[in-house]
Amino acid sequence: MILKGRRECDFHLFKWLAEQCQEGMLRTDCEGKTPLHFACLALIRHRGSTESFEICKYIIKNCPASVRVTGSREDLPIHYLLRHCHHRSVLVVITLLLREYPESFDLGAVPTNPPPNSVPFIQRLMPYLNEERELKDNANGLKEILAKFKVAVDEASTTNNKASLVGTAHNVFDSWATSCIQGLDLKKESTSRNIEDLCDEFHVDDGLQRL
Repeated sequence: MILKGRRECDFHLFKWLAEQCQEGMLRTDCEGKTPLHFACLALIRHRGSTESFEICKYIIKNCPASVRVTGSREDLPIHYLLRHCHHRSVLVVITLLLREYPESFDLGAVPTNPPPNSVPFIQRLMPYLNEERELKDNANGLKEILAKFKVAVDEASTTNNKASLVGTAHNVFDSWATSCIQGLDLKKESTSRNIEDLCDEFHVDDGLQRL
């Protein structure tokens, strides 16, 4: 793995290699570590550099299954970052990891790594992530109902004379649901700002951008 060396890997080189072999992002070494494990280790070693930071973000987005892979010592990628929650790059990556795998909040690694729930930053972060996930689920649920309602309207228009009534009901529901979805989106934006503010509170300046 090109991420195992002491020298930091170039993001664009890693991205090119990953695009040639997507399954490579789930390959493990003899200790069960994936490229995401090594990217998190490099993130700690090269704090302030954007290369490892971008690699971590790329893997989480394009190979989310790797977030859940444990090494031979039951260590998740997030466990490597827990003692470094004062750098924005680490705080951002932890946030992305927990968004993808919120259940890891309670998972420790033997024998020395405590669970993420022992870290003050993460203790305060999780309520925001839970709220964010609930808002997203509610919005997606409304969108799914709207889509099914539209199908019912289309079917009614071709099968019976109640299409006008069904169509009116759909229009009313569509207006209400759209308003609700917009409100949920605004709440998600507010929650995202709260997460950014939390990262600002805990980090020392390492020159990296906000979420």
